[in-house]
Parts: sequence; structure tokens; C-alpha cells
Amino acid sequence: LADVAEGQNMSTETRLQCASIGKLITAVAALQLVEKELITLDEPVNPHLKGWKVPDNALTEKQPVTLRHLLSHSAGLTDEYGFSGYMPGKPLPTLVQALSGQKPAITTKKLEIKHLPGTREQYSGGGYLIVQLLIQSLSGMPFADYVQAHIFDVLGMRHSSYHKEPEVSNIAYASAHDRKGKTLKGSYRVFPEQAAAGPWTTAADLCRLLTGMQESYQGKATQLLGQELMQECMTR
Repeated sequence: LADVAEGQNMSTETRLQCASIGKLITAVAALQLVEKELITLDEPVNPHLKGWKVPDNALTEKQPVTLRHLLSHSAGLTDEYGFSGYMPGKPLPTLVQALSGQKPAITTKKLEIKHLPGTREQYSGGGYLIVQLLIQSLSGMPFADYVQAHIFDVLGMRHSSYHKEPEVSNIAYASAHDRKGKTLKGSYRVFPEQAAAGPWTTAADLCRLLTGMQESYQGKATQLLGQELMQECMTR
């Protein structure tokens, strides 16, 4: 069921929120910019970020934060952010407000580097917000538009998007349900933290993403990403 309270059935075109599975999409998008030589995996990201910078301290002076660090949760951030989302119709923070912990953002921890980048792995949703800003800064496009053009359209993922409020666009979507199986108040949540938690998609479209990644890894198809970088992506 797409909605228990309404008795609404799922279909193959019913979109679901896929939360942190979306980080996979973000990683591919970021590596496309590496392939275009707009940035490397191992150079500092701060010179490329527009509107916000990773706060420098003694640790970043020794080792600046790189894209490789951010994608692998090894930038030294300790926020451990997952994102609970915003009720539909409520004010949403800008990306910079979310990064800075400023209202109306509901995330309040400051993003600080507390371990030497590259020395330990610790989950960081905040790190993927930095990647979102990096993709926007390098591409000159809103994150959602970049992913639509360079991943969803390329792979034929016709039922995937970053629509914030799907009913406005008459998109068939599944409601969220709590641990007891009841429809969540407000039906779903809105995630301005798109790179970390924002996509709406279907099971079939996720299969298209994974198949595209596998084919790139094997060198059978490189329209998504070249074999060398895709193998780098999938190497521990």
C-alpha cells in the first residue's frame, strides 16, 4: 500500500523517498565533475565552494578537506547527521542556512573538523551537504537540476526527482508510515538536504542506477561515468 489510511495501492510508478540511498546518486554526480576536470578527488574543496567554507582550524591546516574525504565520511566531521525532514508547507532553510545551523534549519550542530581529515571514518550527513554545495558551485546549476540532466535523464530514470512537495506536481507518491504502520501526519517530509536525503524514486529506477553503475564499472557503458572513476568509487 502507498497509504494505509487511504487504502491506496502501490504501482510501479509510485515514488518513494529513498533517504540516504540518495548519497549514492550524489557520489556519482560529484565524480562526474572530477571526470570533467573541474576538481580532483584530493585537492582542497574550500577554494571551490561559493557562499560557505569549511571552517579552518589547526587540523585543516595540516590536511585540508578534500572531496575524497567528504564522499567517504572521513573528513573529520563528527555531526553524524541524519535528517528528519520538514513538514510540508513549513519554511525551509537555504543550503547555507542548513550548513551554518541557522533558522529555520532544524539541524543545530556546527559543522567542525574535529579529527584530522583522512584518519578515521565517521558518518556525516553534513559532509554530503558540503558536496551538494560543491556540485552547485562547480556546475553553476541547482543540485536537483544537475542530477536530473546528468544522471536521471541519462539513465532513463523517468520516475525520479527531487520534487519537494510531490502533490503539487500531481506525482503518484507513497506516504511515510511510522513504526506501528500508521500514515505519518503530513504524509511525508520535505528534505532541502537533497544530496544527503532528498530523492523521490522507484524500485525500478534504483535498478537502472545500479545497472548503469555496474556497466560503467565493467567498461561496457561509460555515459554515466568512465570505468576508472567508477572503479575508484566502488573501491573500499
